[in-house]
Amino acid sequence: MSSQIVLEEVGLPPLAVAEDPPTIAAAEYERRMSELLARAGVDWVVVYGDPEHAGNLAYTCGFDPRFEEALLVLGRDVRRLIVGVEGVEYARISPVELESIEVPTFSVMGLDRSRGAALVDALGEVGVRRGDRVGVVGWKSLSRVEWRSATPAICAPAFVVDALREIAGGTERVVDVTDALLDAGSGLRMSSGADQIAYCEWGASRSSAATFNVIHGATVGMSERDLIANMDYRGEPLAHRAVAVTGSNASIILRSPTSRRVALGEAALVLIGYWGGGCGRGGMIAAGEQDLAPSVAGYLEEIAIPYWRTIVAWWETVHVGISGGEVHDRLSALCEAAGFEPPWGVGHCTDFEDWPNTPLRRGSSDRIPSGMVLVTDIYCALNGPATMTHCQDPVAVADEELRAELAERHPEVWSRIVARREHLREQLGVQVSDDLLPLTAAPAYLAPFWLKPELTLRVSA
Repeated sequence: MSSQIVLEEVGLPPLAVAEDPPTIAAAEYERRMSELLARAGVDWVVVYGDPEHAGNLAYTCGFDPRFEEALLVLGRDVRRLIVGVEGVEYARISPVELESIEVPTFSVMGLDRSRGAALVDALGEVGVRRGDRVGVVGWKSLSRVEWRSATPAICAPAFVVDALREIAGGTERVVDVTDALLDAGSGLRMSSGADQIAYCEWGASRSSAATFNVIHGATVGMSERDLIANMDYRGEPLAHRAVAVTGSNASIILRSPTSRRVALGEAALVLIGYWGGGCGRGGMIAAGEQDLAPSVAGYLEEIAIPYWRTIVAWWETVHVGISGGEVHDRLSALCEAAGFEPPWGVGHCTDFEDWPNTPLRRGSSDRIPSGMVLVTDIYCALNGPATMTHCQDPVAVADEELRAELAERHPEVWSRIVARREHLREQLGVQVSDDLLPLTAAPAYLAPFWLKPELTLRVSA
């Protein structure tokens, strides 16, 4: 991209968000469960979840394991949910009708465990028998490079896997089928339908509105906790913890906000992730370069502008059918030419979790399918205590058929997406493909100086 990038007053687009999330119909969850069982090619599929690994259960059946472990057990004409004590009542509001079995082992220590079934007994009650072949969906799968043991690797608690091996009759009867959901090229969670994209838009747009609330509320002297309090959190389900770091804290980007006071000329980063996709912005607590220390002179031309050039290239490169390896190589080369190499790659998938997988990796032949929701997560290796720049947004990739379905089923969502794409093209000069559906309220809008958020980088005509 040879066009000039300038800092100009453009103004934020309206931070339009929906009040309530769209509903995923019970029939869609039934389709997902049936498809998962068919893809796995086993007698039974057991989907594991817990508060830290909720995405597979939330996607498959709409149950969110908020406090305890849980298992969804799928067989031919069988749909059962195994939960702990606290999950019994909560399971009743699941969007799809599921009979639950209480297993106290899934509950926290100290609760009464005298009622309910043992896990092996519960699995037997569901119908799992000796000689059956059971596939387990854990929170991730391991490659042959990283796991060389003769015992198959399954990323679920040992007591769950052991119980399954005991009832099925041996180690070889229980296999890992996590990739049926999470494979970067073909996993069910990697390609969303219109309703799921609309749900992601609800969370992603709200995470971006919260992010820009933080930026607009930033003032010298406030604490990092005061800074993050501006997000106006309203109970949205979190894909990851909210982050606000400044100055000397900015080199440890995942730490929680502290009481540290913000000073003029310091680096700042905010990351907010609700279900649907996280938004992030990094910049300087300044109104312009005149507020920066002499040691970081040239920040705009040497760091912020070259970095944002890679973000523009991301938006102008990705489309349905392109391989993840091609995107990775093209963007990585541009990053290296700008003087930095992103330590965590050039983007990843998102939905209920921040990073379930990514096709955007070196050597990947996985092609971007219609329905994939990706995040423009390119972290600049030049970031640190003194300087910061970051521009992270979720975006759905959709072919013409899926776009038409989204417009028909969710016209308000579609209207917001079209307005954002227009702002990208006409106000920021970013020429995105029709395949790209911006899910955040102000996609690619990067204000390097937080005390002048109306000034943003744009491609000059």
